[in-house]
Amino acid sequence: MKDLYMISLGGKVKGCNLEVHDVQFVATDHIDESVELLKRHWYGLADKLHMDSYKVITGADGYTVRLTQEKPENNKQLYFVHLGGYKKDSTQELHEVGLFVGEAVQEVKERVLNETIVADIENHVDNIVCVKDCMLSSDGETYYVELSESHETYDRSPDWFGYRRLDIASN
Repeated sequence: MKDLYMISLGGKVKGCNLEVHDVQFVATDHIDESVELLKRHWYGLADKLHMDSYKVITGADGYTVRLTQEKPENNKQLYFVHLGGYKKDSTQELHEVGLFVGEAVQEVKERVLNETIVADIENHVDNIVCVKDCMLSSDGETYYVELSESHETYDRSPDWFGYRRLDIASN
């Protein structure tokens, strides 16, 4: 069965003065199988597109995560949340991401705002996306996120981070 990868990408967009970033979710057997798919779905310029990190998602928010090709029977969904906030001594908005489980966007948003602090002031949710609705698949098949309550704490650290160019062949 495929693993669920959360992949952070960086690159450029025409007319932008800063590097921009995105997060993609891919059902795949190995990170290398996702490269061409990620390149096709990148919204910016191909030049200097790179991977900043990836994590195989095995659990989140007290649930184990497993991909399946059969639709789960419960209404629980895995949501990707992009949070923002400000520090008084910085001109840039600070961001964090997280994975949360719930039955509806509003339920997750309320929980996140009550439980998560990103910065000194004006903490807010920039975006919430249901992972199954944005998940790409390296083999073109449809996968669902199966969640099983576990009460475990899952490490959020990346399995890999660095600067891997996707616009040029790797050695």
